[in-house]
Amino acid sequence: MSITPPASIRSSASPRPSTPLEAPLPSHIPLARCANLVIIPNTPKGRGVFTSAFISKGSVIDVCPVLLLGLEENVKHIGHTSLYHYTYNWPTIGENGNKKVAQAVVFGLGSMFNHSTQNQNVGWERDTERGIITYKALRNIEDGEELCE
Repeated sequence: MSITPPASIRSSASPRPSTPLEAPLPSHIPLARCANLVIIPNTPKGRGVFTSAFISKGSVIDVCPVLLLGLEENVKHIGHTSLYHYTYNWPTIGENGNKKVAQAVVFGLGSMFNHSTQNQNVGWERDTERGIITYKALRNIEDGEELCE
């Protein structure tokens, strides 16, 4: 899948000074989402993400930013709610340099993929430096199939 950013965020050859949106800095995070994805609200598992077109193995399905929760915030406000079931463990380094695990809320479709131990067709990679998760097709996914991690 190839991504062409809109003209408003591509570099321009014009001599006028560019704005941050016209000349992306290397630290910008390009977002990508596979076309033809739909959410079906009434499946046997509840809501699910399905494709209405074929997706090739290795294709990027979604790039999702995350919101990292503090440990106290997670324990006090999230851990005992249904939102907790939509968070991911996120490795971090504590103030004293020790490794610890925080929770991250995933935006985009990432938190909507149902889990499957038998029909998994979506894999994901954490990018802790940029605070994103990239979801990719683990195999060819047929039209009408649910996306499950």
